[in-house]
Amino acid sequence: MENSISNFLTGKSATATVPRSSNAVLFPTVLALNISPAEAELKQKPSHFEIDTIFGKDQKSLLLTLVDKALKIVTIRKLPNKRAETVVVAFRDIEANTFCEFIVRPYHSWERRLNEHTNGLIRHFHPKATDFSQVSHRKIAELKHTLNTRGQKSLGYRSPNEVFLTHLLAA
Repeated sequence: MENSISNFLTGKSATATVPRSSNAVLFPTVLALNISPAEAELKQKPSHFEIDTIFGKDQKSLLLTLVDKALKIVTIRKLPNKRAETVVVAFRDIEANTFCEFIVRPYHSWERRLNEHTNGLIRHFHPKATDFSQVSHRKIAELKHTLNTRGQKSLGYRSPNEVFLTHLLAA
């Protein structure tokens, strides 16, 4: 009896936990979000991204979204499954000299506000019951174009594409 009370107070389960295999891909440098570079939080310098997935009907189909924190440029990829290897392959064309991933805690969506907002905008076009396997790549490209050419208050009512072009011309 005393053991079960102490388990309850400490939050420990009386039943044994079963170890599960993980599909996670291990990166050489993985850091917690709270030690991410200050320049990433200032959102003034491009190439700091937030990444997330949007699941479709019955969590069988999904979209992978990537948003630049400074430019607010959106990249959307349709994925056939949710395996980590599939995610890595989807962004194989993105290269970085020193890649470092900052992990956010599960169920802490406020740590990725911009990406959550973008996912909400995507849901205006494709509600929760959408089966993304039935959405064409062309429709996904049109959605991406719509989001990237839409004026945003945080960008002075300019579109992410306009801000990106300004950044390129200034470089």
